[in-house]
Amino acid sequence: MSKNFQINNRILSSIILIILITSLIGISLYQNHTENQVNDLPVYYQINKFTLPSITGENFTYVPNEYPVMIVSFMYTKCPGDSGCSLITQNMDILEDRLENSEIQDTTMLSIDFDYVNDTMTDLKNYATLFTNNFERWKFVLGNENQTNSVAEQFGFYFSINSGLQLSHGENDDDPYVHPMITYILDRDGYIRKLIQGTDWNFDQIMNSINYLNSDNYN
Repeated sequence: MSKNFQINNRILSSIILIILITSLIGISLYQNHTENQVNDLPVYYQINKFTLPSITGENFTYVPNEYPVMIVSFMYTKCPGDSGCSLITQNMDILEDRLENSEIQDTTMLSIDFDYVNDTMTDLKNYATLFTNNFERWKFVLGNENQTNSVAEQFGFYFSINSGLQLSHGENDDDPYVHPMITYILDRDGYIRKLIQGTDWNFDQIMNSINYLNSDNYN
């Protein structure tokens, strides 16, 4: 076997290997794109008008048809840093960056502090500034007991004090509240269209969902 034949054979083998690797990468990217495509979203239930005090010093009032897309999460400032709703706030922070670097404009984010017992508006404002300075896009609100419970009930967000724990929390790693880990995406008519479960978010899919709800042809 000649040396030239051996060299040509190696070149051919390398080309075939490159083609196979490129094909596998292409298939993987296509599958990922297809999995994250959003052509429709379920319709859950409608959220009615509500008002909660904001860290800006004014009341925030949610009215269906005034916000094309709304991302809503529930949190509290003293949640343990490595678990629970603190991770949801960190995800909201990542989502805000994704939105800022996209062409999507008409999306509002809302973080509702449900710890009306311990958190103050000053606590919430200091907490909020750790994540954003764009309070036009990302709003932080804190109401009293009646206001908070009324809004939480609308969303089906139920929380209670974890038995055996004190409410003077923040000094240990235990979450003093029992609460779901859900983030909500609302459409322009106030209907919940997506429930983001837990803290392991698929940001590509979420962005596609937001883009779909911002489009003119969503159902």
